[in-house]
Order: sequence, then C-alpha cells, then structure tokens
Amino acid sequence: MTQGLSVAELAQIRADIGQLFPDTCSILGITRTSDGAGGWTDTAGTITGGTAVPCRMDFPNPGKEAMAAGAVQSFKTGIVSMAWDKTITTANQIQIGTDVYNIVGVNTNQSWIGVKRCAVEKIP
Repeated sequence: MTQGLSVAELAQIRADIGQLFPDTCSILGITRTSDGAGGWTDTAGTITGGTAVPCRMDFPNPGKEAMAAGAVQSFKTGIVSMAWDKTITTANQIQIGTDVYNIVGVNTNQSWIGVKRCAVEKIP
C-alpha cells in the first residue's frame, strides 16, 4: 500500500503544472482610506512578488447577469490557476491585461496542493 506522494513526486507535479501557464497576472492588494465624510476609497496596488505572475485563466462558467445601478450588467466568473506557493486570499484582486477580477475563493485547504486555484468574478 502506498503512503501518498513523495516530496520528489510532488515537486515534479508542481514543475509540470508550472509549464501550463500561458498568461501572466498581477496580484493586487486593496488599501481602504477614509474619505472624511463617513465613507471610504479603495485603492488597488500590486503586492510584493505579485507582478508578472505566470497563470492560466479559464472560464468554465457562462456569463451571468445582475442588476447594478438600475441596469442589467453582465459579468464573467472563472478560475485563475497559478503556482502552488503564491500568497493570495479573497482580500486580493487579480489583474490580467486590463481586466480586474475579485477573488471569491482560493483552494488553500488541500493536503497535496499542486496548483493554486482562485475562483474569480470580473469587475465590470
């Protein structure tokens, strides 16, 4: 009976997956600043080590529509895959080209993580 993956096998899987990232993205951190009138302003900036991150964007879910500002707005959901050791949470955003995505989930609770996957929604 096998005991699971060896360290070398997991390292090889991670290296193989790393060759499957055709895109790059930026991982953004959000800073919230008071506007002095009871509200706030959010400012996005690239986090340390979050520039030109190799990734892959997949859109497994069809576009959806929602009401926003009294009008129907379409939005896309998808999955962004990146190296297993990237630090990213739902408090971050991802930018690919000129498109920015909110992160709605990250696969962080796996015993043998070979790839980091983020469920995202495109910001209109």
